[in-house]
Amino acid sequence: MKFKDTVTAVGKSMLSTLVPYEIEKNIEKQFKTFPDVEELSIIEEYEIQLKKLRYRFSESIKSAVIIMLLSIGSLQAQNSIRPQKNEQFLISTHVDPVASIKEKGFNQAFEFEYAGPWIYTKAGIEYFTGLPVTTYFDWHGAIGINVVAGYDELLRFYAGGRIGRIYRGSYGANPFRGFEMGGTIKLSPSFRIGLRGTYDRRNDQKLFNDPVIYRESGYVTLTWMVKNLR
Repeated sequence: MKFKDTVTAVGKSMLSTLVPYEIEKNIEKQFKTFPDVEELSIIEEYEIQLKKLRYRFSESIKSAVIIMLLSIGSLQAQNSIRPQKNEQFLISTHVDPVASIKEKGFNQAFEFEYAGPWIYTKAGIEYFTGLPVTTYFDWHGAIGINVVAGYDELLRFYAGGRIGRIYRGSYGANPFRGFEMGGTIKLSPSFRIGLRGTYDRRNDQKLFNDPVIYRESGYVTLTWMVKNLR
């Protein structure tokens, strides 16, 4: 089996666990149109396939956000969107599966959050091992709009702005800013699972003589309600 065919099979296998069946079938068609790059080295070929995988997953995240927005609109039409009843203290962990697979590391964030009627604010850290040059670490904060919907506040939606600083080992620190949007579903009175997307303007690439970049990321989120503040 050619290396190209092997990578294609692995990519399709990973995609089957990350995106819906319909999206996977569309991506399969895209895999069949890849250029024949047998003259490239194995590393170059592997990097091409990973870039394609990240792009396709990013598109699926965008689709999920669009579906979320449409759902919010539908719920609003039914007068279901409302401010959260209680003020809560939350802790959460977020994992970026695509970045973790791509770099063979683990990209994870931990956050402490106040969520109240209409407003949420949070602070957290993100840590990424496995990068080829130096480990990524950031601290960040966010503030934005917080609403709920459904019986017993089954669904939660939030969107806001975020800022922070990125630390890249001995290369120093650089600021970033952007926005985030996410949603969760309640599985128990104290536990939720959901998705979150971020889009940031990052300055840390200047450390490698690269221009400022805009980077989107998608996370799977686990959230625990520690305490009802009132």
